[in-house]
Amino acid sequence: MAEIEIKLQVPPAAIAAIVEDLRRLGVQRTRMRAAYFDTPDSALARQAMAWRVRREGRRWVQTLKAGQGVVREEHEVIVPGPARVWPTPDPAYHRGSPAGDRLTATLDASPDAAREHFRTDFIRLSARLRTRRGEFELSLDRGQIVAGSMRLPICELEIELLSGSPIAICDVARRLIGRHGLWLDLRSKAQRGHLLARGEAIAQPVSAGAVSLTADPSLETAWSRVIDDCVTQIIGNASQIAADEGFLPEHVHQLRVGLRRLRTAIRLFDGVGEETLAGAGGAGTETTQVLDTRAGALARALGSSRDHDVMAQVLWPRLAQAGAPLVALPPPSHEIPPPSLLRSREVQEDLMIGLIASQQQAQRQKPTRRRAASAAPSTSAAEGAEPTAASLTAVLRRWQRSAREQAAAFDKLTPEARHRLRRRLKRLRYGIEFARDLLPERRTRALLKSLARAQAALGSANDLENAIAAYQQAVAEDPSAWFAVGWLSAQRPSVLEDCQQSLGRLERVARNWGRALARRSPSPARHRPAIPDQP
Repeated sequence: MAEIEIKLQVPPAAIAAIVEDLRRLGVQRTRMRAAYFDTPDSALARQAMAWRVRREGRRWVQTLKAGQGVVREEHEVIVPGPARVWPTPDPAYHRGSPAGDRLTATLDASPDAAREHFRTDFIRLSARLRTRRGEFELSLDRGQIVAGSMRLPICELEIELLSGSPIAICDVARRLIGRHGLWLDLRSKAQRGHLLARGEAIAQPVSAGAVSLTADPSLETAWSRVIDDCVTQIIGNASQIAADEGFLPEHVHQLRVGLRRLRTAIRLFDGVGEETLAGAGGAGTETTQVLDTRAGALARALGSSRDHDVMAQVLWPRLAQAGAPLVALPPPSHEIPPPSLLRSREVQEDLMIGLIASQQQAQRQKPTRRRAASAAPSTSAAEGAEPTAASLTAVLRRWQRSAREQAAAFDKLTPEARHRLRRRLKRLRYGIEFARDLLPERRTRALLKSLARAQAALGSANDLENAIAAYQQAVAEDPSAWFAVGWLSAQRPSVLEDCQQSLGRLERVARNWGRALARRSPSPARHRPAIPDQP
């Protein structure tokens, strides 16, 4: 069966108030002790599967979970055994379930038997909450994850949907975030436990995935798969940044990439996103405009942190190698650190929970009659994909023409205009990656490679300008910063020449790609963007 659950981290200051809320609902107290099992090389964890035996009060429960995020497959069974003797897990208990069949296949393929990797031990305070849209179980878990001599604290609130609308779980999460200052963290106890067992505290950054649009040609299904991949990247990195264990600069970078991909998806699918989100909201209807605005604001707020990381990791070492009398590295211009930004009520309620609401709504949205009828005469997946391909390629070709026009005047562009061109190229690249299955393969592969090169060249130019501006500001306090200003300024001609060459190659490849699209695609109806270009 599917488990629908949202996990929120609880700051110490909020524990007492949450306990009081649970008591008013009729709280139950249960001690939970679990052992998690996997192959020696963690084959189950790599497939996002968690296999455990847990003592829940007076009974032993063996559970298998598969998947990540809000919706996961779950299969559990009560197993016999005395209270003080841990049962040996048996994969046969899960036979016949989809996850159970994958478990058996994975264990059979392993040369070594599964073994215990870590344990959890916590007290659960749980209560039932009923609203007009559903019934939920609220569980406050406090305890620890144990792997050998290492410990990791647990203090989280789980919201599990028992019955009703899956979208309604977002209503409850918003209410609890607003009341208690909680923040979303979709890392499971199993994910954190496997990290601890490996002696690690921080999960790897989550990069963009490959979006497949071949199996279902409808625009609604395409939107669902795209938004699902964006949500996975955004919330995966945001969860780690907001965590007490810390984060890496790459988490911030990948979060900003995910936010830009989300904004690109909203523009690429135009009104499709708005239709899909109808009814997704809690207190008010969720809209793509709200997601777009919040995503843009967060990306900009995180921008100075990323610029500072580039200076520290790339430009600062080059200045040192050049013999610069290094002044103190200019600090990030913002005053709010990334974890605080991610934990803020506005980001959590409007963006993070809004993303989950849009994801859940998109997964349940059926093609509209108008769109279904337009594809009705088709008899194959390829033919049925034509309306989708025509709609998306029309937008992509318009973006391509706009970027080419701006690139043609590159030598006249100001640094700010060059930065806008870079954003346009990013948008085009992300849009093409979303729709890649519907585009000519060879030409598209060549275009993506050229776009990546041009984007990197323009990124280096932007980083250079940011560094020059930062050291110019530092001159007032330390005149030796003039060396850095001069050395960095001397790099500008070669960096801009690299941009010119990359854009020249891109122009040739993009021209051929546009011709291939024109030969391949029918002309769609005129399409007007519902949301303006990204600021």
